[in-house]
Amino acid sequence: MSDLALTAIDLHVSYGQTPALRGVSFAVREREVFGIAGESGSGKTTIAMAALGLLRPPGRVVRGRILLDGVDVLRLSEEALRRLRWRDVAFVPQASLNALNPVLRVEEQIEDAIVAHEGPQGRTALRGRIAGLLDAVALAGSVARRYPHELSGGMRQRVCIAMATALHPRLLIADEPTSALDVIVQRSVVESLVAATERLGASLVVIGHDLALLAQLVDRLMVMRRGRVVELGSARDLYREPTHPYTRALLEAVPAIGNPRLYRTPLAAPDCVAGGRCDGGRSFSEGSATMHDVSPGHLVACESTFTAAIVAG
Repeated sequence: MSDLALTAIDLHVSYGQTPALRGVSFAVREREVFGIAGESGSGKTTIAMAALGLLRPPGRVVRGRILLDGVDVLRLSEEALRRLRWRDVAFVPQASLNALNPVLRVEEQIEDAIVAHEGPQGRTALRGRIAGLLDAVALAGSVARRYPHELSGGMRQRVCIAMATALHPRLLIADEPTSALDVIVQRSVVESLVAATERLGASLVVIGHDLALLAQLVDRLMVMRRGRVVELGSARDLYREPTHPYTRALLEAVPAIGNPRLYRTPLAAPDCVAGGRCDGGRSFSEGSATMHDVSPGHLVACESTFTAAIVAG
């Protein structure tokens, strides 16, 4: 087994003729909580869809590699991908109401995922297992018999977390799991997600634009802009010493108590902290871009062409 749960190398994805990812590379370590931040349209969700093999036309991977425990998922057949999902990597979607089947009870939907991968099982044992999954995310056993529309947004999100952990995957990918939830409910959802990850001993990738939330949750953070990585490092480094102008702009957009001023991320924020020159940069075999070492493990894009990013080990 590799000590990296997920690795993307020089990943290029396009929707028709429109590029969505342009040379994205990164690595998620075992048991790490890894954050991907950026505004809408930066390519965050596209990374998740590519890693899960869920891109649909006109979306396509132009080139690159995505390794899950050393296996390139882009070379797998559809049947092999189907076996891999839920069992090795699971997804917690943003819109739980859309993700859950409205005409099936919660227990039926969790049961489908389990039986599809493990085969038929005894009814009593299966119901006990489903009750345990719901209990692990602080939901009563009675939720199993309810339909999605009978649940609150926070409850539906925790049902999605329970489903994602049903087969004990090594990697969870959560796409803006607290979007459209109030701050109190956000806390319970995040606590459920973190607890589930720790219980499984799994890695977690959290995609979002809420930097305040990500700061409390992730070990390392990757900031994206226009389909490229602009900065990557520990959450502490990026919040205390943001280097790229775009990262600083995102942080300034977070409202502060006592400061009524509203910020917006400038569309014309510079792409390069060194004007396209990076005398102290490093080149990586995974791509042709140069990243500048601000400090150990803290890297910032330092080439205006952004043909690729890095694998941070």
